[in-house]
Amino acid sequence: MSAPEPTMSTARAAEVLGLCTKTVLALLRSGELKGYPQLTATSRRVHAWKVYESSVTAYQRRAEAASELVRARKGLVA
Repeated sequence: MSAPEPTMSTARAAEVLGLCTKTVLALLRSGELKGYPQLTATSRRVHAWKVYESSVTAYQRRAEAASELVRARKGLVA
């Protein structure tokens, strides 16, 4: 059995990405970030979300690549 993939809270993901938590939640819902909801034991409603660390890293790489592309198109990259 393999070890579970490391996760972080939406607040920590927002801090790492420089975004607000509402944006992180929107990215989870859209599928741009991967994670899973934590449900309450009694009502089975969503209590919080956990975001996979690998998803945050991948999002950072995509954002950085997009930023580089924009700078290249504007002639800001040598």
